[in-house]
Formats: sequence, structure tokens, C-alpha cells
Amino acid sequence: MTISNEQVNIGQIPVNKETLFAAKYGPDWNVSIDRDSNLPRRIVGSSIELTGVSEKAEPEVRKFIADNSRIFGLDSVELELIKDDHDCSLDGNGSGISNIVYRQLYRGIPVYSSRIGATVNDGKLVALDSSYFPDIKAPTEVSINETQALSAVGSDLGIDIAFPAVPLSSVSLEELSGPESGTASEKKAAKAEQVSLVIYPVENEGSYEYHLAYKIELTPLRDPLSAWVYFVDANDGQILYRYDRMISLTVNGNVTGTVYPECPADTPINVPFRNQRVFTFNEANESNNALYSGKFYNDIGYAVTSNPIDLTDAVNSRFNFSTRYDIELDYDYTYAIISEDGNLFYSIGNFTGSQDSWADESIDISAYDGKQVWIGFFYDTDEAVLGDGFYADNITISSESGVAFADDLEKGDGNWIFNKFYLMNTLLNPITTTDGDGSYNITGLEGGINLYSELSGPYVKVVNEDETDAFVEFNLTSPTYDWNWADVDTSYKREESNVFYHVNVIHDFFTKGSPFNINSMDYQAIAAVEYGSESGNAFSDGTNIYLYGAGGAYESTAVLSDVTYHEYTHSVVRHVYTTDLPYTGESGALNEGWADYFACTVNNNSIVGEGYYINSGNGIRNVNNTYRYPYDIVGEVHADSRIISGAMWDLRELLGAELADELVLRGMKLEPHAFQEYLEDILIVDDDNADLNDGTPHINAIFKAFYVNHGIDSEYFYLVAPEVSGECPLSGSFSSNNTTTIAANITDLIDIDSSSICMTVNGEPASLKNTEINNGYRVEHIPSIPYGDGEVTVCLNALDAAENDISHSWSFFVDTKSPISNAPEDMEFSANRTAYFTGWRLFDSYPGYYWVLCDGEQVIPPVQWANGTNLSVPVNTDLGTGDFNYTIIYNDTAGNYGVQDTVIITINYFQAPAINIISPVEGYSTTSDSVTVFGTVNSTGSLFLVTVNGVDADLSLEGFNGIFTKTVPLSPGINAIYANVTDERGATNKTSINVTRTSPSTGSGGSSGGSGGSGGSSGSSSGSSGGGGGGGGGSPELQSNVEIKELAQQFVTNGNRIRFEFSREVTPVVYLEFDAKKSFGKVTTIIEELKERSVLIPAEPEGEIYKHFNIWVGNGGVATPENVGNPVIGFKVEKSWLEENDILESSIELRRYNGYVWYLLLPEKVKEDDEYVYFEAETPGFSHFSITGVTQEGSGVQKSTLELVPKENLTDASTGTGASAGIGGQPVSDEGNAAGLDFRFVVMLLACAFLVVRRRS
Repeated sequence: MTISNEQVNIGQIPVNKETLFAAKYGPDWNVSIDRDSNLPRRIVGSSIELTGVSEKAEPEVRKFIADNSRIFGLDSVELELIKDDHDCSLDGNGSGISNIVYRQLYRGIPVYSSRIGATVNDGKLVALDSSYFPDIKAPTEVSINETQALSAVGSDLGIDIAFPAVPLSSVSLEELSGPESGTASEKKAAKAEQVSLVIYPVENEGSYEYHLAYKIELTPLRDPLSAWVYFVDANDGQILYRYDRMISLTVNGNVTGTVYPECPADTPINVPFRNQRVFTFNEANESNNALYSGKFYNDIGYAVTSNPIDLTDAVNSRFNFSTRYDIELDYDYTYAIISEDGNLFYSIGNFTGSQDSWADESIDISAYDGKQVWIGFFYDTDEAVLGDGFYADNITISSESGVAFADDLEKGDGNWIFNKFYLMNTLLNPITTTDGDGSYNITGLEGGINLYSELSGPYVKVVNEDETDAFVEFNLTSPTYDWNWADVDTSYKREESNVFYHVNVIHDFFTKGSPFNINSMDYQAIAAVEYGSESGNAFSDGTNIYLYGAGGAYESTAVLSDVTYHEYTHSVVRHVYTTDLPYTGESGALNEGWADYFACTVNNNSIVGEGYYINSGNGIRNVNNTYRYPYDIVGEVHADSRIISGAMWDLRELLGAELADELVLRGMKLEPHAFQEYLEDILIVDDDNADLNDGTPHINAIFKAFYVNHGIDSEYFYLVAPEVSGECPLSGSFSSNNTTTIAANITDLIDIDSSSICMTVNGEPASLKNTEINNGYRVEHIPSIPYGDGEVTVCLNALDAAENDISHSWSFFVDTKSPISNAPEDMEFSANRTAYFTGWRLFDSYPGYYWVLCDGEQVIPPVQWANGTNLSVPVNTDLGTGDFNYTIIYNDTAGNYGVQDTVIITINYFQAPAINIISPVEGYSTTSDSVTVFGTVNSTGSLFLVTVNGVDADLSLEGFNGIFTKTVPLSPGINAIYANVTDERGATNKTSINVTRTSPSTGSGGSSGGSGGSGGSSGSSSGSSGGGGGGGGGSPELQSNVEIKELAQQFVTNGNRIRFEFSREVTPVVYLEFDAKKSFGKVTTIIEELKERSVLIPAEPEGEIYKHFNIWVGNGGVATPENVGNPVIGFKVEKSWLEENDILESSIELRRYNGYVWYLLLPEKVKEDDEYVYFEAETPGFSHFSITGVTQEGSGVQKSTLELVPKENLTDASTGTGASAGIGGQPVSDEGNAAGLDFRFVVMLLACAFLVVRRRS
């Protein structure tokens, strides 16, 4: 289907979000679309680079969502960050995994059940899931208040909803002591724990209606145990939805015991009680006793003075006391009260909330001066949250007339009447907490010390609903005091101490360090035992846990550690998830599955709730099971949880508890809502390269545990490409063993049967031995028949249970034959010379290395050799004279060694060969730009090599004697010519002469001169200068006259157009070009901009001078007509110079000096910019140049003093046979030509005479 932009823009055709995402980020993604909203629900697969550090990924994630608004339909300003959780990586590499969660806002109001979660692995986005509601239209102003909404909830439940209490003004003790006192209302009551405004989506026939609603979370109701969450329309008061967030055990099982490993059927063990608070107080301390309210639900208690206090003479009386308290804020209250008759008491102060440390209070009661009064405290609670209560001490009534009443409570309770209140030894603060070994240490104490402790610590406080909580109190008579809670815990089967211990165990398990770093569990949870009137159950409200007592066929759930761990895990899940995890369907089964798994993994036992049934001792569920998805789904969360908990447990069996626990928790922290999501989240956290398409380190075990055993599948099982590694022999390697074992690792296989792995060797099936390794097999083949020499091709094939296949081939070489060497003759070398022995040649199809010994000592380290190539072995001629044994040792690539060969090398002082230059003679002078050198050479029994100025000369030999010739180029001035001879033994000799190249006389038409310089002009000659390197160039210019230089380098190769560009553009020359007729290798060209005219030139050209410059191309002899063709110069002229000097642009000329004449070259304008005008001119060669122009006034002047070279004659001007001033120079006279011919004729006659003499002799 083709969709036009116009159609997309006006919404005629829905945008395919999968196509959009794939077009932008590639096809390796699985994009699940919610068909109702056409928004991506889950994206997982490959990875998108966001940032190098996962901990700082949140801004990049928000930007990614904003940049893809067309795909996600999200506005980043509507996203509220509610979670940014980070764990280090599983394998310790990279920056770890971050889980970033947002919720949707509508005009600042949270949208219920909205969630946008992103997973970032090592700085790469690897998954994104969303539950997002587009196009919301809802009111944002309420029509009913919170009280009306709470009333609607109360009516629906048939209970009273308690609002924050209004402090009492008075209370009658007669009423409190009457027949109705102390009894709760027959109608149940609950309180709103939290009330907030949300946008609540209501699904209606495939679309949503949106309501502004109060979300009301009630505190737990006791009978039946429940904790309701309501959504009440904030405009019409209708109840939109409700659910019970209390997660019950709802199990069939029997658990027993206290401080048993799991249940009372186990042998009790003595274990350390960690995280146990210990208190002390000094016997001499005046504040040991205090009034204490006690702890009770939905009742009242009081403490009042038993006798009146006389204030007859008091002035400005005050009621003073010290207090600390823990009272449910705004719902429970303690009142300071006063009465004139001992019956009707009035409130004179109230306390709610928490005051952790002792504080002094003072209340003005001057209104009662002159009277007698009774004072006291009144405590009123409801049936929900229970605090620790109220304490008061050091109670006095004072006035300006003195103290009317004082009681520090140390003499007992004789001054008081109590209802639920009692005297208690007060503890200012817990002095210490036991460590992991159950040990404590208190220092700095003096006098008689009392010790006090109860089953309370920073992470749990045990509350017994049926009896007084266990505690210990001792007077210390020795410096060491140990106790065991079994001696003082009188609860049923010591269930209080059992729960205290096991809650600390499971708390520490979930907070022991990344990824077990759920520090939101670091609070004091209430663990209520003997809760309610029922039996056989347990609950978690997400904060606290409630454990039922024994009854009927069921054991107390407080003595079953599995149940404690199970319920505590529900609280962990509540704290991990940033949005509600519905307690229905697969999400509810996940919740139950985690609770069962972590209970079982901590106890290392797959049975949940052993001992739950008193008679049989059986457990409730077994996570080691064979339930499969989707066949065993029944729609009840506990039953369905067995599928997912079974997969987790099987993963533990395959990978071990430590790794499996990490994977299970890390996957949970990504907040999945379905079985497949959770499986893919485990793959994400297991991945080591942020790309699920190539598998994960433990995908084999994950596949087996989740899919093979329990039917939970993912497409990422079928994208994995098996890999072959560890090939032996290595691909391309050599072996001399024709029965060598072939082996390789084949990994990333999904639950493969080893029989599905096969191998062929040179096309024939091969028998295999398979050894299981991590995530695959090591396969080996031991041949029964030797391989033949040559290439051996191996092909390894495999197909795993997920139908992922691989076919991998490699080759190695077998070589059982040894290399061979020739047997060269012995050799002589001259002493103290550089010499090389080149007699050895080695042969093998797979050459290896050779090394050389001299008289048994290694003188040449291992060097690789080529088949059939002469080796060049340096000979140390400084050893002295004599015979030396040089031995070669060599092998091939397969490690086969050849037969060693030894030659005798004789080193002596042999006579050096003689060399003479016959022609030209010393001091010879010529105007030509080259000269042919002719000479003789004589040796003493060894062949030789002759060079002239470093270039090989032409030789004509008879035996070890002969003549040599070489034509060499000449530069203006004196040229030194060197002839060198070297024989095979390394003996050398040399000779030299000087030849002068002069300029021709004025008007004589003779030969040379000019200013061509290095790389400059060179006339034709009868000899050939040959190829060779172009060199680096040089300059005869006086350097004090050089303003600035710029050079460029190019490789000059025959047949190519060569261009030198001067990128710095510091001189007028921009570039030069020519056609190469020969190859010179790397050539350097130099541009010299001069301060004045060249010192090599006697006069300036006509016109206004813009710039003088020299061009030097390579060494002498490069830029000759034989070597280059069609030379071109590109140059530029400043516009400011033209304007300042009134120069006509059309008058710009390029002039070249050659042969004592300035030649005019006509340039063509090629372009201009703001600063320069650019020209190009053809030139016969490269030498000295000037750029000139003509002023407006002088534009009509006749130019007659220079030679104008026509364009068509540029290359013909230098084709004469005589010595020329250079490319583009004037032709020389016939006289000069004849002189050249005479010289060559003489040389040839001398050569012939030499040969005749040699033959006769």
C-alpha cells in the first residue's frame, strides 16, 4: 500500500507505527501495537545508542520519546518521572541496566494505569513498553468533595468511614465505666489511608471514556481481612471501580514451628537474631518508670490522679510533664485532661503523630487557680493503624506559690487510677542493634544497669493480637549477658520470635546489594501474628504482613517461614512496581509466582508451605512442576502461578541459585505484566551486548526452562545464530601431521541434541566426539585414514530445537614434504667490504623461514623466504681473512625442515678493479646540457658493476675487462662526474673528473647558459638521459633574495597528466601541469617568490613588475622536452595591485627568461574572486618568470624588445639538434651542432682503438 504524505497528515489512513519505527531504526525490532489506540505497546529487540552511561540516560530517553512523537503519540511534557532504577551489569562489564518509568499526566493530573517504561542497557535503549491514553477529554474541576466521595465508599461497603478525628473537649469517666464503655461500634469502620485525584479510563466498546475520579485507598479491615481501593467519580459520586489490594495466602497447606528452618516438623535450630534492638537503663536514673498507654485497636484508655490536687493558694498554675509518643496521625489521639469533680474531664491539650525523643510539655491551667483538680491522660484509637502509644513522666503542677503536685512515678502507681494505662520502665532510645551474628556491645555505662529488649528492630516489629508481646528485662550482674528468645517467648510455638527472625532473613535477602538493592524495604514493617479470628491464611497489604493463628486442620502461618517469605515478597513487588500490578490473570500469577519462587530459593526447597496441614504435614504448592502455558491456565492466580514459578525454578536448576536469583529479580524490576513479557525481560537483563537478535549468554538454559519445560515462548529464541569458534587446526593454518585431530566449539545452540551436529571432511562424513560446554558443544574428529597433502576442507552443520541452523566451513593445509635447497659453490669476498652471498635457492609449495649460522653462531635471524627465489645473505667481511662455514637452516609453513647446506666463504684482501675515464678529459668545457662519459675498467678474476654519478653505466666486456659509457646531464657551471666500480667480492674503486657547462657568446647562436637551474631548461642532445628518480630539486638562487617558498610533491609516471597544486597559495603560482613522457617517481617542485629580479638575470623585462619568481621541477633533466609535454602554469594577480597602479587587467603578461632573452607568454583569464584575478599560460619550460602589466597611459606603447613565442610553436622551439638554452629557447647555430658531432666522433674512435688493442694483446 502506498500512503501519501497528504493522507497521513489529514488522518485518512492510519500511520503504520511498525513501518515507521523499522524505517527509522531498522528491521531488528519486535513492535507490538495496541490495535485500539494504534500506539506501540511494547518494543524490544535490537538497540539504539543513547548515551555511554546508563545512569544518566533519563534525559536521553525523554528526548527519544519526544523525537518520535509521530510513533508514540506522546508529548514529553505530559510525562512524570516516577522511577529511575539502576543496576550494575550482570557480567560486570559496561555501565549496567537502568529501568526508567514515567506516568502520563493530563493537565497535571495523573492518568491511572498509564505507564511508559524504558530499559537502557549500557547506554543503549533495548526495550520500551507503554500503556498510554491518547486524545483524553475529561473535566479537571471537581463537583463533590473528598468527604462526599468517602461517604459513597462507606455506603457501598456498609461501613463507617472514619474521617480525621476532631479532638475532644471533654469526657465523662462515668460514661467510660458504664456498661457500654470500651466497646467498639457494632458497625465496622475503616479509614482512608490515601485520597488522590486521577483521570480514570473506563473501557466502553473498544474505546475509552475518561473520568476525573477520587482514588481512595482504605486501611485494612479486620473481618474479613481486606484493603479496598475505590475510584469515585469526582463529579457525580458514582463508583467507577473497586478492588481489594490485600494479597492473601489463600492456600491449602500446613506449617508449624518457631525458629524452625521451615516448619515445626524440622528440628529447631538456634540462630542469631540480627537487627534486634537492645535497650538499657540505669538503676539510678530518675526517669525509669513512666505512664504508658499500652497498644490497642478501636478502644479507649486513661490514667487520672486518684486524689484531688489543691490549688487554693496557687497563682498562674501550669501542668508540666515529659512525653514521647507514636500515634496514628489525625485519627488516634492522646489528650491531657483536667477535672474539678474527678468525673467530668476536659481536654486541655492533644497529641497525634510521632515524637521519637522525650520532650517537655507545659500547659497553662491558671483558670483553675483557687480550686481543687484531678489531672490525667486519655488515649482514643480506631481499628486501623496501630502505633506504639503514649508515654508521660515527671508529672508536676507548679505555680508562683510553689509545687502543688509532683510524681516521678518511681514509687509506684499509688497516685493514679488506670484503664489500660500502666507503669512501664521507659527507655530513652534503643542503645544498640545486634549485628549479623546476633552480638551486641555497649560501652560507657556506669552503675547498676538494666537491659531491655523486645521483638522489634529497624525492619520489623512483631505484634501479637492475642497476648502481650514478648520482651526481656534483666539486671546485669556480669559484663556478658546472653539470652535465647525461646526462654521468654510464650506465644504459640514461639511464633513471635520465629516471625521476627524470618522477616529479617528475607529483608536482608532483598537488600544485600545490587541487584538486590530494594532499599524501599528499609522501614519497620508490622508483622502481626494470631491475626483475626480465622485460621489457615496470611495476607500482605503491600506494607505489613498478617499471619493467622492455628485452628482446625491448619497450622499457624506465623511458624512457616515459607509463608513469611511469600507474604514479604508481595510487599517487595508492591514497592518495585511504579504502577498497580493487577491481581488478576497473568500479572496476578506473576506476583504469586515470585512470592513462591523467592520463598523456595531462600529455603532451597521447591515445596511451598510445608507443614501447613497439621495432620499430614503437606505443603501448598511445588514449584518443581511440569505445568505448561497455555494448556494449564485456569484463570486463578495461585494455580496459574505454578507455570511461571516452575520456569523460574527450572532456570535455578540449570544455572544455579545465585545466577538464577539475579535474573529472576532483574527481570521483575523491569515491571512486566505477562508471562512472555517477563521472559523477554529476563533475556534483556541476561544480554551482554544490548541486542537480543544475536542471543544472550544463557539463552539455552532460559529456552529450556521457559519454553521446553513450560511452554512460555518468544520469537527471540528463533533469531539466534549459532556460532562456531575455536577451530583446530586454524583456518588457513598448516600441519605436517596428516592425522591431526579436527575440533571446534559450536555455541549459542538452543537445547540441541548432539546427534544433530554433523561434520564432513573433504566432502566425506566424519565421526564426531561431542563434549558439552557452556551453551553448546566441543566437537572433535580423529581421522582413521591419513589426509593427503594439500588443502583439507571441513564443513560443520547443526540444527537446534528452535530450528536455528548453521553451516560453517574452513580449510587448513597438510604438508608432509620437507623443503629442499640447491647446493651452490663456495665463494670469495674482499675484506672490509659490504658483501652479499646470493647462491642459495629454496623450494617448497608452502615456504617458511630460514636462518644462517657462521661457524655455528647465528648471524641471520629467521627470515621468511619465497619459493625458488635467490636469497640475499649479508656476509660479515670484518671477521678477518680466512675460510668461514656459512650454514643455512630452513623450514616450511607446516614445520618440516629441509637438509642443511653449508658453503665455504673465503674472505681476503683481493686487488680492487681498476677504472679510468678516457673522455671527456679533466677540465673539459661545453655549452651542451649533457655529456657522454667513456672509460675502461680492469678486474682480477671477478665480475663487476660500474656506475656513473650513481646510475648504472652501459658495459662492453671481454672476460673481466671492458669499456663503459654513460651520458650524464650537465648543469650550468662546474659539474663533478664520478665513476665507481664494484666486483662480486665487494672490492671497489672510483675515479672522477670536472666538466664545465658554459653559456654561449652573445649573438653566437651557441649553446648553453640560461638560467634553467635545477629542473630548469635542458636542450636536446644526441645521448639519452634515461629514467630514474626525479629527486627533490635544488636552487642556484641567492637565498637572501628569496621572499618566500612553497613546494609540492607528486609521483610522476609515464602517460599521466601531472598536476602540482600549491595549496598554501603564498606565491603567485597556484598550480602547474604537464604530460609525463617518462616515470621519475616522487618529484618535488619549488616555487620561489623573489624580492628583486633573480641574481642570475642581468636585466628586467618591460612593463610594470608585479612579481618575480623561479620554478624548479625535480633534479636536473626532469623537465626536458623528451620528458614532459604541454606544460601549463596557473597564476594569480591581486586586484588591489591593479587598482593602486592603474593597471589594465587585459594587459597582464607572463614573461619567461631563457637564453639571455625575455620571452612573452600570453595568459588567458580563467576566473576571479574578491581578491584575485586568475590566469593560465602555456610555457615551453620552467625557469625564471615575471608577471607584468601596463598602465592606462602606457597601454599604446609598442613592444619591440622581446621575443613573442607563438602558441603553436611552443614545443617546436626546442627541437633543434644543437645545445639549447632550454625549453622554449632560441635555436642554436649549425656551428654549435657540428662541435657536438665532432666530440662524439672522437669518443667513438677512441673506443674502437681500445678494442683493437685489447684483441691484439
